[in-house]
Amino acid sequence: MITQAGQVVRWRSYAPRGLTPVVRVNQNRHGCSVISTGSNKGQMRWMVFKGALNSAMLLKFLRRLIKEAKKKIILVLDNLSVHHSRPVKAWLEENIEQIETFYLPNYSQELNPVEIANADLKDAATKHAPARRKGQLNLFVSRHLRSIQRKPDRIISFFQKEIGRYAA
Repeated sequence: MITQAGQVVRWRSYAPRGLTPVVRVNQNRHGCSVISTGSNKGQMRWMVFKGALNSAMLLKFLRRLIKEAKKKIILVLDNLSVHHSRPVKAWLEENIEQIETFYLPNYSQELNPVEIANADLKDAATKHAPARRKGQLNLFVSRHLRSIQRKPDRIISFFQKEIGRYAA
């Protein structure tokens, strides 16, 4: 069954003939957040975390990103407000030798090749059985992203699509 939000919901039920089946729904919803970046050379970096993205979490990700880089990073960001926060701007100015940022136009997520990876992740997650225990979703997301990370050709393909060719 597909709900109005487009999420796939699977269940089985049973009831004796003439009675309406009752479906028990797991009321414990689990969620996780992901920040990721990809390169036209087939590399991908990501981080799974709890809650909404804030300046501290973005800075943690950026520090990890430049720590592993051998050359200056050119990072294309969308216009999420946290990308323009004072702490992030100050950190970017301090690290201009290692990382430079450019921003996509407002409301243009379709220009971001990483959004293709996000759509792939969401598609895989909705086809997978729903998380029943805390941490199960995080584990699935990490495994899926690791599998993408091990396939450089797949990451490069995100930049070959019409929307991402500007960055190829």
